[in-house]
Amino acid sequence: MTVASADLKGLGPTLCDARDLLAKLQFDFGRIRSNPQDVYAVFDFFVTAEHLPDWCDDKDIKFTEPLLRVVSHLATGAKHFIPTSPRHKSVADVGSRAGIFNAAIFNSEIFDTGGLVVELKSEDATALGAEIGVLDLARRVLTFWEARLAS
Repeated sequence: MTVASADLKGLGPTLCDARDLLAKLQFDFGRIRSNPQDVYAVFDFFVTAEHLPDWCDDKDIKFTEPLLRVVSHLATGAKHFIPTSPRHKSVADVGSRAGIFNAAIFNSEIFDTGGLVVELKSEDATALGAEIGVLDLARRVLTFWEARLAS
């Protein structure tokens, strides 16, 4: 079946609006929660979160909200390998931190199992802290979008 590009909206009836994309974000967060070092889940989460403003028709919010500036910087860096736009000033580095407990045995939300860590800079470091774990950052992003789309 051929569909005219003007008719294309999302990826079918279950992924075609902002609430559907939020559901995908929640799914991806579950993947991060179960393994905070799963870079595929982290990639999917932040690239999905980067596109929620587009799906909500509020593209400007990712330039004014510190949390979403960090998301944009991470997602652009993940998608394009190097974020070259001068607007990306939030992230200094992303690295992995070993934990005290084994992630295969212990709950990463209760025990320090390590995971990916984002080092922030500039005004976003002031707003969110100099370093933030990916699980904590993802939780904040998810909470932000759940509250925003609930209203």
